[in-house]
Amino acid sequence: LALGGGEVTLLELTTAYHTLASDGQYLPPNPILSLIDNMGNEMERVEVEPSAVVSPETAFLISDMLSDDRARQPGFGINSPLILDVPAAVKTGTTTDFRDNWTLGYTRHLVAGVWAGNSDGTPMRNATGVTGAAPIWRDFMTKVQASPQALATLNAESYPDAWQFVPPEGVVLENRCPPGVVCRGGGEYYRTSWLESAQSRGGSGPLF
Repeated sequence: LALGGGEVTLLELTTAYHTLASDGQYLPPNPILSLIDNMGNEMERVEVEPSAVVSPETAFLISDMLSDDRARQPGFGINSPLILDVPAAVKTGTTTDFRDNWTLGYTRHLVAGVWAGNSDGTPMRNATGVTGAAPIWRDFMTKVQASPQALATLNAESYPDAWQFVPPEGVVLENRCPPGVVCRGGGEYYRTSWLESAQSRGGSGPLF
């Protein structure tokens, strides 16, 4: 699809980001937490098993890129509403003529999508994803992170290391950088297969 060539719902797009947050495992959204009959008995539900649609390596690398605040700074500034106290992979979007805008993002424990626009579809006044939906997204994620009850529901710890994205097997941290690219201090993550391919060619070419 060309950029902007097909419409999706907020739930569909949030589910796609949930797949990336879940190491590439797709799980259809299910709003039903339990079923109780008229006698008060809990009814059995059919549990849907997640299916692998994206490799864990690809999902992690996308999460790593989307959580790199330094890479966002040229476009969003130093103190953008996309920054949380914990690592967060987040992306904004704005439709033509400012008809609506989006912010989709996730931490290791929670994914959330925000849509901002007018209910009748009329354009807004220069409201973009970073000025419209992003502050709402950040407020929600911050309130959840600060709530002991919410953290217990998510089975999440409050200390920062518990929120770090964990690289899977097949991804390594290397303190080297391809030419013409600005890399973070301390190294970047690479697929081991990609590194092996570079080494098989003697380390020549545009890779390093």
